[in-house]
Formats: sequence, structure tokens, C-alpha cells
Amino acid sequence: TQRPNEPTHAVLEGELGKWDVDSQSNHVRNHALIHYIADLATRNDAVDIFDYEFVESLLRHGADINCMDPTGQTIFHEVARSWNTDVAMFLVEHGANINHQDEFGRSPLHVAAAVDYASMVEYIVQNGGDIHIKTKGEEQTALHYAAKNDAVNSIQMLLGYGANIDPRDCRNRTPLQIAAEMNRFKAAKLLVTEGAPAGVYDNLGNSALSLLIEKSPEVALIALDQLHTTDYINRREFYFLNYLEGAKLKEELRETPARAPLEIAVQNKRFDIIMHPVMRRLIAVKWNIYGKTGAILDLVLNLIYTILWTVEGVTVPKHGHELYLPVRENIWRFTIDGLLILFTLTEIKRQIIRELQIVLFLLYRCYCKNL
Repeated sequence: TQRPNEPTHAVLEGELGKWDVDSQSNHVRNHALIHYIADLATRNDAVDIFDYEFVESLLRHGADINCMDPTGQTIFHEVARSWNTDVAMFLVEHGANINHQDEFGRSPLHVAAAVDYASMVEYIVQNGGDIHIKTKGEEQTALHYAAKNDAVNSIQMLLGYGANIDPRDCRNRTPLQIAAEMNRFKAAKLLVTEGAPAGVYDNLGNSALSLLIEKSPEVALIALDQLHTTDYINRREFYFLNYLEGAKLKEELRETPARAPLEIAVQNKRFDIIMHPVMRRLIAVKWNIYGKTGAILDLVLNLIYTILWTVEGVTVPKHGHELYLPVRENIWRFTIDGLLILFTLTEIKRQIIRELQIVLFLLYRCYCKNL
């Protein structure tokens, strides 16, 4: 059987001729089995033929079909990456563990999904492969691996067989978040189209939507539609704005340097994102809750400040010694000058505090990135 996918790496490097297996120990036979597969892999030849008779001879004389290389991978991992499904069928018929995980927790399904080998993914799932199995440490499923490798055919196959569309890894990231983080446009678009939630947050407070706005804004526009529904019968619209501010709503995420979707859209000058109905609704709500009162107050204070300076300017006497004398007749001028000094000092203080907040925020973000 020829391989349909030309391999790009080997399980092991080595070269082995066929020898008389009857005189070898089981350990040597296992070694021979692994190196036979490794030898085929190192050739990187798309027309290599899998020698069923040789492999079956090794198995018949004591070789273990589930023997492992130093990384814990079996020959099924290599077959899942680059050989036809009939080779996988041969291994399963001879007792291969279809869910065997290497020392990193990667199963043959992870391998097949990562290289976008959809027919192998289908075969593994149909023959008992655990579609929800996770790796060790990073705790990622085969769908995570397919997403970060832009393997859209594998994604479609996994979802078609009931894979959870938003499993979480050790950092609470979904496949969509990983695809967005690694700028895998096709995978991200497919996952969003299939209904993967974009308003989810990882342990650092980063949302999939924020990452999409920054790296794949075209997909972000599609994802924003998830947060807007219309009830045509009652003529009402619903906006799920809490998903745009999720990191700020959770106590444990409030101090993270993660940026909100609206903030990223503004910083990257994504006017198409800002003009989306969901974002426009968010801006309107923020304006009514936080912006309107403050803006009106600032307007009134600035108007008073301007009027006071105008009064101060137009009432300056011709002679300088008459500016504050006699004191009793110029108490109003002392009052105006006091208010002007107070207004000026308050504005200076506010500007200094604002600049310090920006500097501290940038330093904190740099610190978090270096952790």
C-alpha cells in the first residue's frame, strides 16, 4: 500500500534491512518493527510500499504491535500521519491500541487531525478512537490540534462525528481561541461558521473575539453576529453585550492586561468593526452609563472656567494698582482668581494622574508578557 500523504518528519531515524526474525529476541523484533516504519518515513518517498508480509512476520514471531519509541509513540502514530487507512486497518486487526498516547499525551487521532488527514480521522473515530481524548500538560483535544494547524478538513470531520466545538485546554482556551491566536484564518472562519462561541475568555482574560479583531477582522465581523438576535414577531432586538466585557465582569480577571474587543478595534482603527450594530450598541450603553454625565459635567466646568477668565480679562483696570485695591471693593476679583487657581490645579492633577495610569498600565502589560 502506498502512502497518500508524503511524510515531513520521522518517528525515529534509522535504516534496517530484513533479517531472520526467528533468531532474535522480542526486544529486537520490536526494535526492528519501529525502525522499519522509521526507515520508510525518513525516505520521504510518496511511492513507498508497506510490506504487510514483513510486518506480519515480525508480529507472528513475537513483536509487539504496540511497542514504543523513546517518545512513547507507536507505529500507529506514523501510520496515522501518512499512510492509507488500509494500513491502519491492518494494525487494528492485529491488536494495535487506537487510543495509545505518547509521553505528551498525543494519540494517533491528534496526529491525523494535525496533518489534516480527514479520511484517517474518520477511520480512527469509526473504530473506537476517543474523540475527546486530551494531551498531557496542555490538555488539548484533536480539535485543538486541527485548529492550530489550519486543518479545516479534519475540523469538519471531527465536528461531523460529534466533537465538542469548544473544549478547554490548560489555559482555558478553546480551539477557536487557538486558531485566532495563531492567525489560522480558515480554521477560525470555519469554527465561527459552525457556531463556536467567540465571547469566551482564557485564564488571562483574553477573549477569542479580541484576538479575531486583532488578527482576522473579517472573521470577527461574522463572530459579532453571534451577539445580536432579532425577534421579528415582537419586533425586538437583543444584544449580548456582557460577552464583550466578560474579563471586566469577573473579579479574578479585572487586573489582567487583556484588552477588550472595543479597545482593540479602536487601537487598530477597525472602523468596520466599530460600526457593527453590536459595537454601536455597546458604545451607546457605555455613553449612557459612563459618558453622558461626565461629558455634561466637563462641559459645564469648562464653560464656567471660560466665563471666569473672560470676566477676569474684560474687567482689568487701566491702572495696575487698582487691580486688587481697595480690597473690600475687589473681593469678587479675589474670589474669581481663587476659583481659577483651583480649576487650573485640578486640571493639572487630573492630567498627571491620567499619564501615570497609562505608564503604569503599559509597564504592567510588559511585565505580564515577560512572565
